Amino acid sequence: MGTGDKVLPLSMRKELSKKIKGWQFLEIPGGRNARQESLKDFNALVMEFINRD
Repeated sequence: MGTGDKVLPLSMRKELSKKIKGWQFLEIPGGRNARQESLKDFNALVMEFINRD
């Protein structure tokens, strides 16, 4: 890890890992494009977690 990297607090990591587990088993209707859109939403969610102060 570089000095600029943020370490997520444990509670946040637990919450995020729950969300990730939920997403892994989520069957998204609409095929590949819908999955990619959902992945973008998920990435935005991850960034929101990371950027919280």
